[in-house]
Amino acid sequence: MAGQITDNISLFGSYTYDDAIIIADNATGAGAVLGKRWAGVPRHSGNLWAKYDTAPGQSEGWAFGAGFYANGERQGNNTNSFQLPGYVRVDTMIGYRTVLAGIPVEAQLNVKNINDARYFEATGGGIYSYYGAPRTFVGSLKLKF
Repeated sequence: MAGQITDNISLFGSYTYDDAIIIADNATGAGAVLGKRWAGVPRHSGNLWAKYDTAPGQSEGWAFGAGFYANGERQGNNTNSFQLPGYVRVDTMIGYRTVLAGIPVEAQLNVKNINDARYFEATGGGIYSYYGAPRTFVGSLKLKF
């Protein structure tokens, strides 16, 4: 979903329900995966982001935003012998736009994982798992010609 709540406030969000089950497998015994859940695919996931613009449609103004990404528990491998726990990651941003020498300029700072949550982003199929990135700062500067 995406929508404009007021002239200044916009919301963006999504939700996914994914019942990803393996429906074909020729293996037998401990390695059989027929009917198991696909590794790395959460049953529930979603995000919601809100943004406030101090001067929508104007060439100069500030923008502030915050949002979260959430993933439910995921299987660590296709035999479903271990699970990666669910997590929530919170991000935020601040931006400013203006015109310098007739050129529209936008500067933005994003802070990803502002709460510095420790979570598993992915797995290598059972031997190891990857942590998600810690708190990260990303700056950008856009010039529009």
